[in-house]
Amino acid sequence: MKIIGVTKCPTGIAHTYMAAARIEKECERLGYEVKVETQGSQGTENKLTKREIAKADYVIIAADVVIEEPERFYGKWVLKTRIKPLLKNTQGVFERLEQDSFIMGGASFQNENNQNRNENSGNIENFQNKNAKDKNAENTEDKNIENREKNGDAVKQNITYQNAINRSRIVENTQENQKTEKIVGKGYRQELENEQSIAGNNKAKQSDKNNKNKIVKTKKEKKQEKEPKDLSDIDIIGQLMNGASYMIPFVVVGGLLVSLSVSMGAQTSADGTVVYIGLWNKIHAIGNLAFTLMYPILSGFIAFSIAGRATLAPAMIGAMVATDGEILGTEGGTGFIGCIIVGYLVGYLVKWMNSWNLAKEFKPMMPIFIIPLTGVAVVSALFIFVLGKPVTLITDLLNSLLVELAKNPSSAVVLGIVLGAMVGIDMGGPINKVAFFFGVTSIAQGNLQIMGIVSTSIAVAPLSMGIAAVVGKDKFTPEEKSAGIYTIFMGIIGISEGAIPFAASDPGHVLPAVVAGSALTGAAAAVCGVTSAVPHGGLVVALFKATNYMSLYFLCVMAGTALSIAIVLAFKRRQEKNR
Repeated sequence: MKIIGVTKCPTGIAHTYMAAARIEKECERLGYEVKVETQGSQGTENKLTKREIAKADYVIIAADVVIEEPERFYGKWVLKTRIKPLLKNTQGVFERLEQDSFIMGGASFQNENNQNRNENSGNIENFQNKNAKDKNAENTEDKNIENREKNGDAVKQNITYQNAINRSRIVENTQENQKTEKIVGKGYRQELENEQSIAGNNKAKQSDKNNKNKIVKTKKEKKQEKEPKDLSDIDIIGQLMNGASYMIPFVVVGGLLVSLSVSMGAQTSADGTVVYIGLWNKIHAIGNLAFTLMYPILSGFIAFSIAGRATLAPAMIGAMVATDGEILGTEGGTGFIGCIIVGYLVGYLVKWMNSWNLAKEFKPMMPIFIIPLTGVAVVSALFIFVLGKPVTLITDLLNSLLVELAKNPSSAVVLGIVLGAMVGIDMGGPINKVAFFFGVTSIAQGNLQIMGIVSTSIAVAPLSMGIAAVVGKDKFTPEEKSAGIYTIFMGIIGISEGAIPFAASDPGHVLPAVVAGSALTGAAAAVCGVTSAVPHGGLVVALFKATNYMSLYFLCVMAGTALSIAIVLAFKRRQEKNR
């Protein structure tokens, strides 16, 4: 069997490649041919060719966001799954491959392809048969003429002699049959009737089997008709994560440049104004430009995940309108909340417009004129006259609430525990991404402390599991031991997904330890006022001086990591005693 796959996660860093590795490993175990395309942060790698797609028996799409070029798989049997279930139980996904797969684009698309393929093969076969028949006829005629010329009257004599022999055999067979009838009599006739009865029963059974096959086929056809025709049906969180995955590089670059310019080239004048010296002034300006771009990128790719590339222009322009206080008539723009609203609004507006039945003459104008102009007009009017002021008010109130929570030590602890636990509970999954996105939006509003809580908490899971595997070797499998150093490195660079293999093999003991440690780190970072100017986690944030207190950043991370190590080793020890 030939299996092909596509993997894609919101950040395109760890989950994308881990899912691809799991698919390849399971196919190797089952003896299947396999090739997996990864759509990660570095672009599309191991890209599937048209020939490979055509030859594939099944396509596995493991993605938390919309993949690129899904139309390539129209007419193929496709299984769609999120990445977390695949990582948790790869074998189970393969066991449901035939049951849960559907024809991409609908059954009619496959029938059309099959019909075209059959027509083409039929035309070729008819052409070949016609040529063969003509050639045989020509050869036979030539041979007959040659034989007649060569044998002459001898042919006629041979035919007469052969006919005489045949007549003699017919007479002999007739006499023999009469003798057999007299001997067998009724027994022969009874046997004949039995054979006819058996043949009739077999025919009835075959008819029942055919009817059952028709029923099964009808159910399968109904299944094909009910399945989604494209990948735009991903849920709201998936669409939001799609926008965030494209936005994150802009926030990373902007945050890092602004942080470096503040730490390396900023001076405070006599009146309290911050001044950037020499080249650092330009670096700071470039960082601010990156922050400005993240708003339209977020809106544009939320809308893109819903209705395709025709949404990019109206969504990006709409986001710039929604974040411009001067256009809206407010002190500030609507921020991330407004951009998210723009993305969904434009996405579903364009999806509805694409369903219009227009004359052929107008269809080429839709993506380049009608959709962009209509989308910009509708979104701008809504935000200027209806949504602008209330959404701006909500954004300001939310930002003020977060600032007050962070200032008060008691409320800061609660905020840190909640965000830290959210980061640790699914290690790069949907809950983790909600907390991460919360921190990213706070950076744009100038509140760096929320991201500080998230950044420190991200490092706990991979650091603790990696160190535990190295220190407590008798508590882990050989595979986990060998992955220990690699997992520690993942914690340093801020990839919490590195701890997933440990959680997958022993969730009952690993997850409580990771959540407890992450919550402790989040609470400590909140109380200490640790900040992060970049939307990333791990020790690398402190190494790049993107935090206000480097030593406190390390201390908060190590506190939560130590707690997680202690808990997981204690639980592992009890588990061995119980065994």
